[in-house]
Amino acid sequence: MRGFRESRRSSRVYWVGFIPDADLPAFYAGATCFVYPSLFEGFGLPLLEAMACGCPVVSSDRTACPEVVGAAGLLVDPEDLTAIAAATARVIDDEALRADLRDRGLARSRRFTWGSPDARSAPGGGRGPQMRSESASISTRHPGPTL
Repeated sequence: MRGFRESRRSSRVYWVGFIPDADLPAFYAGATCFVYPSLFEGFGLPLLEAMACGCPVVSSDRTACPEVVGAAGLLVDPEDLTAIAAATARVIDDEALRADLRDRGLARSRRFTWGSPDARSAPGGGRGPQMRSESASISTRHPGPTL
């Protein structure tokens, strides 16, 4: 990371540090791409947040990330820096791909909802986003993140 920060190419990357929750939607919506090469992920909420804000994603192909992203983003080996860089460059350089990923991400994010009250008694408490069933009636007692 240090080598990249010191390179000329890093002038196109904003190093912002911690972002308060209230400011996240604006950052996601204004980003060209959200890159999330996670090695361990319980659910992948940042991916869902980014997609719900219309931000194209490049994600890890491990743990829960592929289930969250589906075909709405580019999946990469999180330990392959060349693959991460290539996928990120594709999104940055290809306007049609960016638009396609943005549309697919918005559609994908709408398939998730916060668990119903009945689901909260299940193992893990049913907290957090759940894949929306096509025929399910969903309760949104817990509003989740504001995006």
